[in-house]
Amino acid sequence: MNSENSNNSVIELKKKLREIKSELANKEDEINQLKSNFLSNVSHEIRTPMNVIVGFTNLLADPSYGEEQKKYFISEINHNSKELLRIIDHLIFSAKIDSEEFVPKMDFIHVSKIRSALQNHVDYLLKHPRYGKITVRQKNFGTYKKCSVFTDELQVIKALTLIIENAMKFTVFGIIEYGIEVAEKTITFYVRDSGTEMELRNLKNLLENINMEGQTQYSAESELGIGLAVASRIISVLGGKLRVKSVLGKGSSFYFTIPLLVEKPV
Repeated sequence: MNSENSNNSVIELKKKLREIKSELANKEDEINQLKSNFLSNVSHEIRTPMNVIVGFTNLLADPSYGEEQKKYFISEINHNSKELLRIIDHLIFSAKIDSEEFVPKMDFIHVSKIRSALQNHVDYLLKHPRYGKITVRQKNFGTYKKCSVFTDELQVIKALTLIIENAMKFTVFGIIEYGIEVAEKTITFYVRDSGTEMELRNLKNLLENINMEGQTQYSAESELGIGLAVASRIISVLGGKLRVKSVLGKGSSFYFTIPLLVEKPV
């Protein structure tokens, strides 16, 4: 009888071992696919400004173009050179987070400081002709202007600017709104858009650490910028999680919640 029980235990253990191996193999496939998607996205992000830089640089050597046209070429070369440097900075910063070299500088800050920094950045972005048909507005910052939150000021601002930039990048015309919602113990930052091109993005497969809620149907016709992946990593370090709700034809909302402390931790 003991021998029979022993045999059953061995069989059961072998069965569980096969299940574990199968699960690990599936996880490995998922990780490899995520890496492939990420590298493909990075490659796309880098090629886009590089193609513009190379293309307009070649046009500068063409004598058939006038001075005004060449000024435009130079302007686009400068803009895309800065964009390329930003992408490289994102990659380096993301690598620091992944290797745990980045440590946030936590302190109490007023949400009014976040509001001012975001407004300045948005005003700068809206000067570019490509964003001429977009309206960007704030909401609720004034209501909670005396509210303080214990976090890393620069990183919250960076994460929010990256999310806003992402919304602007995939919106041809319409409204983008960003703001805050304050509860008793938490503060939620959000960015919402009116849904012009947001439904084209394959939100589910590109970012493993964004929780999908209420998703409908998506296609892979357009990809998320690498900035959104960096924003997600920053928010994770700050103790939150970037989430998204998206409804086909109605737009998307990106949001994250972090603790709202009333006194500084010891």
